[in-house]
Amino acid sequence: TRMYFLHVFILPVVVTTLILAHLFIVWVQGIAEPH
Repeated sequence: TRMYFLHVFILPVVVTTLILAHLFIVWVQGIAEPH
């Protein structure tokens, strides 16, 4: 069905985007805060 294909295609994209956004935020905060 189309909904199944839509979920299979969009879910990995959403998960990957969230992971990359999280890593980017942690990376920026790590640079912004001197250790």
